[in-house]
Amino acid sequence: MLYLASGVRLLRSLTNQNSLIYLLIIVIIFSVLVCIYYPMR
Repeated sequence: MLYLASGVRLLRSLTNQNSLIYLLIIVIIFSVLVCIYYPMR
């Protein structure tokens, strides 16, 4: 939750500047966290 809010704030501050790159980074971090908490075996 906190990470999502921080991501939204960063995107708003960037004013749509390289938003795709930041979105990709957020998605990668989220996927890594999911893999750590819920590993898919």
